Amino acid sequence: MDYSGHVAAWAYKYIDPKKYNRVFLFGPSHNAYVGGCAISKCLRYETPLGDLVIDRDLAVNNLYQNEDFIFMSKNVDE
Repeated sequence: MDYSGHVAAWAYKYIDPKKYNRVFLFGPSHNAYVGGCAISKCLRYETPLGDLVIDRDLAVNNLYQNEDFIFMSKNVDE
């Protein structure tokens, strides 16, 4: 089965991380049903561009206040 990793790798190649202060990562859950929009409980994500710090203030104080957002378990997140 083909996956999109090679396409993502080409996209990452052209991103200059020094040009951005905030990045939003959105994606489907590939292994669990989450029933809406889920927010990570993690403090950082490891990416091909280096570690990205999760903006906990934005996640907790803004997104989580909206009833459409829930926190996902670490099992689901990983």
